[in-house]
Amino acid sequence: MICGGAYWTWDAFTSGKIQTFVESNIKEKWAPTAEDSLATMYEMTERYGPAIICYRKLVEILPDNSPLAEKSSYRIAVCLSQWNKMPDALAAFDAFLEKYPNSEFRDVAQRRRAAIFNR
Repeated sequence: MICGGAYWTWDAFTSGKIQTFVESNIKEKWAPTAEDSLATMYEMTERYGPAIICYRKLVEILPDNSPLAEKSSYRIAVCLSQWNKMPDALAAFDAFLEKYPNSEFRDVAQRRRAAIFNR
């Protein structure tokens, strides 16, 4: 039973079924948390394109002062750098630092940005 459940979950994740379900219910109270979890799973499995899509959706639907929007903006930049999209990563870090100058992620974002810039 556990193997069947794990297979169904992995299949739903890798096929995009979960993302489709969450995004079709994005106005629901639980959806932003689910979208963030999905983005994190994509990121952890090095599927940066889908992770960025999820994080961008969160930035789009949440107010700017939302901690989840702030985190998502930062994670977009990180995913781009991990995906080796350095010009886009630089732009994303710049946008993040401009929008959230007092963020808890500011120092690490500045270091990551400097590391890319100094390559």
